[in-house]
Amino acid sequence: MNNNKKILLLGSNGLLGSTLKNIIEKKNNTLTTIARKHADYKFDLKDFRQLKKVISANSYDVVINC
Repeated sequence: MNNNKKILLLGSNGLLGSTLKNIIEKKNNTLTTIARKHADYKFDLKDFRQLKKVISANSYDVVINC
């Protein structure tokens, strides 16, 4: 059985986000990150159009906002 989840992590550079990122990366999951710097997608989360574009273009099983 494949338990691989496609996860979107918002705010992946903060204290909570970076800790969750490390935990998720150790599991068998596909992780996509969004943050202002050092992420798969680099933009401010206040940019609703960009956020909607990323979410709409992918089928995430889980979205985590840190």
